[in-house]
Amino acid sequence: MSKNRSIFQLLFSIIKGMRIWQWPKNLIVFTIPLGTASTDILLYQTIFFSFLGISCLASSVYFFNDIVDVESDKTHPTKKRRPIPSGEVSIKLAYLISILLSFVGGGILAYLSSQAFALGVLYLFINIAYTFKLKYIKIVDVVSISIMFVIRVLISSYSVETPASFFLLGFIFFASTGLAISKRVSVLNDKRIDVNTYYKNLLNELYSSKELTTFLNLTSSLSVITFLLWMGTLRDASIVSRDSFFFFFAAILMISILRKIINLSKMGLLEDFVVGVISEKKLLAQILLSLILLILGLYG
Repeated sequence: MSKNRSIFQLLFSIIKGMRIWQWPKNLIVFTIPLGTASTDILLYQTIFFSFLGISCLASSVYFFNDIVDVESDKTHPTKKRRPIPSGEVSIKLAYLISILLSFVGGGILAYLSSQAFALGVLYLFINIAYTFKLKYIKIVDVVSISIMFVIRVLISSYSVETPASFFLLGFIFFASTGLAISKRVSVLNDKRIDVNTYYKNLLNELYSSKELTTFLNLTSSLSVITFLLWMGTLRDASIVSRDSFFFFFAAILMISILRKIINLSKMGLLEDFVVGVISEKKLLAQILLSLILLILGLYG
């Protein structure tokens, strides 16, 4: 009984280390079929497999990063409870899981297309470079994160041989840049994180709070602009049509969402975006409603 319980606890720790609750960020792959208002079930099935492949690669990276950052995570108020710094999962096992997940994710993408596989390898390479070098370089740190989000969409695009809109890629780039900056603003403003922790010291060396706020406002504005331009290419709808009505209110909600994100960042509540959104029910409701309006505009 005790042995079964220990195995169950280890499996739970491994699943926790995979951070499956972060997988919703990979749902951006579905913007490709949404952008064409596709009703092809097989296409959505292929996109779902690209979602699984990318998610496995992301979980592989989570384990790898936790191995590298294990010592600094031990002094973090929340990260110290992660499986590796807490000792629930050994370093040796974590390496094995990371490699296994990378093979599973890469295998799924290779099955979909050679281009998707190549982009998956590039995604892993940039992540490794980010862990050891890129996160220490001002501006490059947030841009590299944005590129990895764009790669997710391109993997989806090549998986179903459907070109990604230039404006969609622009929106993904600027929105993800804003999210990366919001995390940094949150870390600097989170009173629970000691000023002497490694990552907070690093951010203070790279940025001033004023710089980050300026960058966040800029990327938020560019996100809205590219979002509007993307919606303008989705369907040939007249200004007074029902589709345009849905798109208009989706854009209004997008502005409200971005303002809420900026405010939460200044309060130090968005170091983990997914967890922060789930805990902020109003923000979550706005995001879901904007998605519903977008879908209604496309398929209504």
